[in-house]
Amino acid sequence: MDIQATVKTAISPLVSYSSTFWADNLVLTPYDETSMEVVKFVMYEKLLFWIEVMNVLGKAHEVSAILKRAL
Repeated sequence: MDIQATVKTAISPLVSYSSTFWADNLVLTPYDETSMEVVKFVMYEKLLFWIEVMNVLGKAHEVSAILKRAL
């Protein structure tokens, strides 16, 4: 099985970009309750999916730094 071909078909460039740079964009977003609710939803409901995407993209080593930026 060619994992790179699977990654290219299963993970779109948009998902790849957003998975990698969401914390950078969050830092630039003005604080409000709505944005915090979205962050909470992602952290509580989608965190493991995000980590898996990062792993498949070969970027699991970046997860800790991205979470630190989000804090």
